[in-house]
Amino acid sequence: MGNEYIDLKGMLALELPNLTRRLPTLRKMAQEQGWPYRKRQGRGGGVEYQVAGLPEEIQTAVRERQAEQLLAQSQPAMLPSVAKAKRPAAVRRMEQLGLPIDDYAMGLNDKQRDCAHARMALAAEVLRLHEVTGFGITDAVQFVVRQVESGQLSETLAYLVPVANARANNQRGISVRTLKGWVAAYRAAGEPANLAALTV
Repeated sequence: MGNEYIDLKGMLALELPNLTRRLPTLRKMAQEQGWPYRKRQGRGGGVEYQVAGLPEEIQTAVRERQAEQLLAQSQPAMLPSVAKAKRPAAVRRMEQLGLPIDDYAMGLNDKQRDCAHARMALAAEVLRLHEVTGFGITDAVQFVVRQVESGQLSETLAYLVPVANARANNQRGISVRTLKGWVAAYRAAGEPANLAALTV
């Protein structure tokens, strides 16, 4: 987990419905329940509590807060069709002559290439959440789907959802099953050379 320790003020900032909003009461709860802690380093003393040793509700809230921050900071790569317009003249000329630029994209049209890149970007975000926050893959997928459904996904990632769906109706939603499938395909591909697997 990226942020292994949290202080009591950080816990209060999570605004959990079943957690007291008073610092002294929370401090007493931590002492009574024996939450593992260490002395805070660098900032005027005090203690920080190990997230892994906290009650499950607090652990989940900390992970979700981290996931929200990660998704908000995400800057996925530009879609190929957008980047294509910004390519140097020499590269565009090679494409016009039919010379291979992206070996992995041979046989894919712009829409398919955009779809595959959008799916890769969303799958990569799920895997990043998994690695940084300690979510399981399924939990990370479910978190991203909830963010999409609630409209809280960052604008840069939300833009990718209809592109990744590749639906004629420009559907903006995404299901857990679909996103898990994209993550599995992304992990199985292992490298961009297998990009075509993500267009199916």
